[in-house]
Amino acid sequence: MWGVWHTPLFLINGTGQSHWPYLGFVIFAIAEGVLTTWIYNNSRESVLLATIFHAATDAALSFSGLLSGDSSAFWLTVVIHVIAATIIVLVAGPAGLVRGQQSQQAKNIPPGYIPG
Repeated sequence: MWGVWHTPLFLINGTGQSHWPYLGFVIFAIAEGVLTTWIYNNSRESVLLATIFHAATDAALSFSGLLSGDSSAFWLTVVIHVIAATIIVLVAGPAGLVRGQQSQQAKNIPPGYIPG
């Protein structure tokens, strides 16, 4: 969905996305969606934390200059996100990415609880 939402930015010269490979961005957006969903489901459904994660990712990519360089830096970023999303799926399982039991378990975690 994010890939489609951002499509107009790929068509406007001068935007950050106009020089990125569209397919790479769609892959990145899917991985980012997995990570954001996991954060939301495991933070007692905190939209704030999911939003902060998205904003932090955007800020890091924008201000680091990582995505304005050569295409190898862009693809490295895509690969890192895909690896992180794959780890989340393997560890949390598909149930950790949908509302339901996992989300209900997260609600039962007392505020301020730090595992370990």
